[in-house]
Amino acid sequence: MLFHCLAGGKHLSDETVAWAKSQNFRVLSPSRAGFSRSESSQRNGASLLQTHVQDTAELVQAVGAAGPVTAVCFGTGFSVALSYAIAHPQRCRDLVAINPIPPMSAIGKASNLKGSFKVGFMAAKYAPVSFKALPYFHARMHRATRETRTSPTVLPGYDLKALETVSGYAAFKQNADDALSNGPDTIWSEASLSLSDWLPSQVRQNSLPRIIWVETADSPFTQNGAFEDFRKSIGADLIKVDRTFPLYASQLPTAFASLRQAV
Repeated sequence: MLFHCLAGGKHLSDETVAWAKSQNFRVLSPSRAGFSRSESSQRNGASLLQTHVQDTAELVQAVGAAGPVTAVCFGTGFSVALSYAIAHPQRCRDLVAINPIPPMSAIGKASNLKGSFKVGFMAAKYAPVSFKALPYFHARMHRATRETRTSPTVLPGYDLKALETVSGYAAFKQNADDALSNGPDTIWSEASLSLSDWLPSQVRQNSLPRIIWVETADSPFTQNGAFEDFRKSIGADLIKVDRTFPLYASQLPTAFASLRQAV
């Protein structure tokens, strides 16, 4: 079960699909409600995070999953993936988190946040009106031209077209279109969720599935002590790989090999 980042969506690269087929995996890769020209399904009295978690549970049940799923997330998708694992422990076998973004309580301890994420954090805290426009602006720039040199993800400094495969870049462009299809409010809501204290303060490690925390060497957060402290606090096993891109195809074979060794 894939949980995409705030600038992501349901579209996957051909390489990722081919690898999943080679492993005989059944892959669920939905866009969350509010993306891909869908309407937000936020329920009365429920937070956006609670709504996403419930939507996920209903989807897993509707497709008739034979057993508990392995959750896979990237970046800000970590908030929904881990919250789903906590809320539905019988339906989530394990969790693979690629460069996950912890809740604000952990991020706030960091003194060396870099690039666009630092800018976003400061803007959200001190200039929320301006911050609302930032993700939308960057995503529009990336969608508008194939020569854009700036990726609208939280990982700054990437020439995405050079680092991704052709099909991976095409999937990213499709996901950017999906994210923008309903205007800026969807991206703003997802960014606000990820920049909140979304994790309950008391979470026992024995209530969590096995978590594989995949850290890429080219991530600007690799040396962030606050991220490492949070990883240890939830008992996640660390795996280090070289590259963030191609996304999924570069990390999942190593992560799933580790999961199999633990069985």
